Amino acid sequence: MARGSRTKILIGLVLGAITGFFLGDRAEFFQPLGDLFIKIVQILVIPLVLATITNSILSVSNFKSFGRMGIKTVLYFLSTTTVAVVIGLIVALIIQPGAGVKLDIETSGFTPPDPVSPTDMLFGLVPSNPVGAMAEGNVLQVIVFSILLGTSIMLAGEKGKEMARFFNSFAEVMFKFVQIVIQIAPYGVFCLIAPTTGLYGLEVLLPLISVVLYLLAAVIIHVSLVYLPILKIIGRYSVTKFLKNSSEALLMAFSSALSSAAYPFSMKSQENMGVSKRVRSFVMTVNMDGTSLYLAISAVFIANVYGIHLSGIELALIVLTGVLASIGATAVPMAGLIMLTLVLTSVGLPKEGLALVAGIDRILDMLRTFTNVLGDNIGSVTVAATEKEMIHEKKQDHRYETAQ
Repeated sequence: MARGSRTKILIGLVLGAITGFFLGDRAEFFQPLGDLFIKIVQILVIPLVLATITNSILSVSNFKSFGRMGIKTVLYFLSTTTVAVVIGLIVALIIQPGAGVKLDIETSGFTPPDPVSPTDMLFGLVPSNPVGAMAEGNVLQVIVFSILLGTSIMLAGEKGKEMARFFNSFAEVMFKFVQIVIQIAPYGVFCLIAPTTGLYGLEVLLPLISVVLYLLAAVIIHVSLVYLPILKIIGRYSVTKFLKNSSEALLMAFSSALSSAAYPFSMKSQENMGVSKRVRSFVMTVNMDGTSLYLAISAVFIANVYGIHLSGIELALIVLTGVLASIGATAVPMAGLIMLTLVLTSVGLPKEGLALVAGIDRILDMLRTFTNVLGDNIGSVTVAATEKEMIHEKKQDHRYETAQ
């Protein structure tokens, strides 16, 4: 079943791209259906996060174990994010995207997003109103609330057992919901990718294709030098098996450009890889390495187009701000543009430069989200391996593979 759904999603992606290529703008006919699919997934995400995170905290045998797992998770994400910003900056400085280029793009009518300070972003991780955070779909705030809620239920002891049983049942129900979403995913992917391909034809992409290619190059370098060694050396997991098991989540991330939309698929992928329920529920959608790569490359690109030289201090500031911005980035489309505003403001680059990449942000977002979700799944496998929380792949998956 797992292999069948992966194949169907891939077929949906390919057919959608072909359909969009031939239909062009007319492929926008499928956009409402793609939007409907995203809404169905978003219905699932917040309850799933609340249920699984809370249930994961309740399954921890002791706080020492919980603290150790939390520290490893934070160290993984902080270190890979920092490396991602540096790699993006090195790639940009070597290739110098935008150098000597005069793009014929009108920026006077572009209104950039309001900048957000690093302090506001960090404080923004803690919800003042958990119900409001759920209503707004703020995944990171819901994660923080779920951790606090699960801890409180655990500390309540005997009086909290009824609530603990509720969240255990709640989590199982949401996993069933995930299975339903996976069944309709191929059609959703088709309806998402067709209008995207139809809208971004070669005539639109050619003037800015270099930015897309540079980001793709940075992603390949980051995956090759950071992710795969971590997976093989620390996670001790086969790259081939990993890619096979996580393909659904990666295809969904790429086609939807929405990390939260890929979250249910990541949960299922990690289950197939043998990551224990405790770890896969705890190590959440917080990786922003793809966003970090994008911020560094886009900042240098905009500086070059405007003929602005970046000093060593300003480059260091891009790294620092890029890491902080990535941590505070929310799992919603266009979040990259908002984070880029902060980076540009920190080094004194014109915010109007956002218009240079805003037109192709959807394409860039697909690459960013793909990388973010890839990092999430590798992080779960790595933390699970170091915590000895990897279990054998499900027997039914082996039986299915043998039958094939």
